[in-house]
Amino acid sequence: MLHVIWAACFVILIDFYIHTMVTNTLGSLRVLLAEDNEINRLIATTVLNRWGFTTVMAADGAEAVKQLQANHFDLILMDIQMPNKDGIEATQDIRAMDDDVKKNVPIIALTANAQLNLQERYADVGMNGYMSKPFREEDLYNLITKVMNPSMETEEKLYNLSMIEEMAAGDEGFIKVLIETFVSSVPPIVESMVAAAAASDWKKAGLDAHSLKSNVSTLQINSILSEIKLIEQYGKYNTNIDEIPALVQKASTTITAAIQQLEKAYS
Repeated sequence: MLHVIWAACFVILIDFYIHTMVTNTLGSLRVLLAEDNEINRLIATTVLNRWGFTTVMAADGAEAVKQLQANHFDLILMDIQMPNKDGIEATQDIRAMDDDVKKNVPIIALTANAQLNLQERYADVGMNGYMSKPFREEDLYNLITKVMNPSMETEEKLYNLSMIEEMAAGDEGFIKVLIETFVSSVPPIVESMVAAAAASDWKKAGLDAHSLKSNVSTLQINSILSEIKLIEQYGKYNTNIDEIPALVQKASTTITAAIQQLEKAYS
């Protein structure tokens, strides 16, 4: 039975590697992980360590409070249901500490129960956020970023790399090359489409949209995929040509913004 459990755990870990890759921009955080489940600890520490964070364990809420009293931490990931002292009680003890630095350490709840009334309870006791289990690596990282930088608004990503991450099967070099190829090859096609629309060359605009369609689909820039398809269709059949300029403008603006995000994230 034990080998079945570990096999399942291994599959979960492999799934993380294939489907989620995060570039750490937060530096070397020192994280206290309060979690009593061994498999959950293994998954969380694997993810945190891959980001370059230093992770210290606490098996329950009482131990988490003791660890914080004796050491410095930048962040606490706090399981809610733990023996001896649960996450709610531990957070209340931490928020009541005399040390201003320790009492204000950011705390994120890790919970299998994300009911609205419980979310409000987490906030009421002083938790800075919550993450449902099981979690996606990217979702946890984005939440940590938000909690550690509360004044920074998280920019909505216009792209989604899940498709190419699955194709890459853990090969970060493949992902980097694909993104570099996208960034270098797509702008000339966009410029050509914009120029064609400005010259009322609808057929050429449609052909350029056809060239862009697979690239946009691969990086899942889904907010303008329907526009790209319409430009292709209208240009090919010379219909609804009065709608093409606006569609081209929206597609151009969105793709350019997505490229800027990619360059910022992977430069």
